[in-house]
Amino acid sequence: MGFLNVVNNNILQAKKECLIKYRTDNRIQNTYIDMLIIRYSGILPAALIGSINYKGINYSYNVTSLQALLDRMNSFYQIFVDFNLSISNQDVRFKKRDITYNNFTLDTTDSATLVQVPIYNIDSNNNYPVGLTIMDDENNKIIQLSKAIGQEGYSTFDISSILKNNINNELILRNSFSIINTFSCKKFKLIGSTISNSNALSSVDIYALKTNIEETELNDLFAGKAMIVNSEKRYISEDSNEKIFIFKALASTTMYLEITAYNYLRRSSEVYSQNIETYDDNVILEIPTNWKSIKDLFSIITEEEIAEYVVSVGSGNVIYSTINYIKKDFKDKREFIYLNKFAVWDNLILEGKNETILETKQDTAENKQQIIIINKNIYYKQNQNTGFIVSDNQREHIKEFFSSEKIYEVVNGELLEIIIDANNFVLKQIDATELNNVQFSYTYANFKTVI
Repeated sequence: MGFLNVVNNNILQAKKECLIKYRTDNRIQNTYIDMLIIRYSGILPAALIGSINYKGINYSYNVTSLQALLDRMNSFYQIFVDFNLSISNQDVRFKKRDITYNNFTLDTTDSATLVQVPIYNIDSNNNYPVGLTIMDDENNKIIQLSKAIGQEGYSTFDISSILKNNINNELILRNSFSIINTFSCKKFKLIGSTISNSNALSSVDIYALKTNIEETELNDLFAGKAMIVNSEKRYISEDSNEKIFIFKALASTTMYLEITAYNYLRRSSEVYSQNIETYDDNVILEIPTNWKSIKDLFSIITEEEIAEYVVSVGSGNVIYSTINYIKKDFKDKREFIYLNKFAVWDNLILEGKNETILETKQDTAENKQQIIIINKNIYYKQNQNTGFIVSDNQREHIKEFFSSEKIYEVVNGELLEIIIDANNFVLKQIDATELNNVQFSYTYANFKTVI
């Protein structure tokens, strides 16, 4: 009895199929019946003579051995149908084939007696049903499930949607530097049980990520690689909202963060470092890397001198991730924050041309003679150009932005959710490597009609 494919502290991807298998105990079906025994004491007589009365009919016998007596009884149709006969020592055993019982008597002058013995007809072909309870990290019950068990002896639950719906990826804009735990990787407790005599249960702790990534990417994540696609070179402005997310695994006890600030042409530098070993295990850490958060970490290089900075995460002499940020004054900046494939928030800054246009949306109905406009709205829509795409890393960055399930634009310090039009067409465009920019349109999810 217990979980077959889950061990303590497993990390599951909630967007993938999360199949939990639980083996049950066998249900021992105890059917109470009587077994009737013709028992001989002492020396077995040379001739076994007598008759059995069953259901008002006499079944007589005159034989010379127990086997002959058994064969004689099996020759009677009603006895053969209703009883399973066997021999043990000097006993001839009549075991009833069903639960009901009718009068059965023995008439003999031998030393035989009729013994009535209570037994159990044991049937182990059935299994106890399984119950599965899922608790959150504060031991609050999320859901309780139950299933019957098949012949294989275990039951399978797909809990992916339950885990996914109970992971919250909250987006917070922050201007001060502090490393915080997030709830992007959440702990759950699985409790499996069967309705058995022992009333036993098994429990394991698991962690779940709201991701659906390849195994190699998952292993990179566990090794401390930053959860972003484009780490080669990222341009930021003074009011950007950059941040990175790092997974701190159980084995990452000596993990550290290092931020190196450089002046123009890297003539001089200054290093800020912080250990991450004090943070909880199996959590995703949010580290603000925007200009407003890191500019006060340095004293030798002044705020005005910092032209770029490099954020590194490592352990000992091993560097897991390096992200290079270059400060830039954007001519026409549009900043977007989106949920990436690692289920954490990433930034994309575009400075291509943006224009606002009016869009019409209407509902119509048709009668026999004409089309009637039932409802008509006119609202604002944004046309945006990505600007020049200068590297494969930048191309992947923009492609992931288009593929995101949740996107915000930062407008005057507020988050406005947007919806990109014609995602499939845009993705085909961005995959055409001969193109050096892409045009796309988007609307605000809570748009207000102007007419």
